Amino acid sequence: MLTRMQKWGNSFAVRLPKGVVQESGLKEGEALEVEVVNRHIRLRRAAKRGYSLDALVAGINRSNLHDEIHFGPPEGREAF
Repeated sequence: MLTRMQKWGNSFAVRLPKGVVQESGLKEGEALEVEVVNRHIRLRRAAKRGYSLDALVAGINRSNLHDEIHFGPPEGREAF
């Protein structure tokens, strides 16, 4: 199938034919990874990022840990 690249704001866009989208199982709004390999453009589904609290906490270290922040005395019925 042939398609054309068109200007879209400051970027360029390529429309994917309906048949290609249906055959690939892509859905509107789905994230795609774009990369260039040997001057060829490759599109693929972006890996779904799963986060867990344990993994996020394990990533805390001295370089990304901020100091405690004081917001002043309680103003209402906050529980500290």
